[in-house]
Amino acid sequence: MWNIVFYVDHRGKCPPREFIEELPVMEQAKIRNVLRLLQEFGSNLSMPHVKQIKGKLWELRP
Repeated sequence: MWNIVFYVDHRGKCPPREFIEELPVMEQAKIRNVLRLLQEFGSNLSMPHVKQIKGKLWELRP
């Protein structure tokens, strides 16, 4: 199982988590599901859940 670490700024705030928490409940559920898949499959996760943008940069696709 992979460990997902969110960015935390110098004030201790976590903008990605704050963004997710402000979304409607159904959108939060979609994101939590794809994060669960990422945690389970890590770099083996593929389309339609992730897409390579360039080099080592990938996007999650909820």
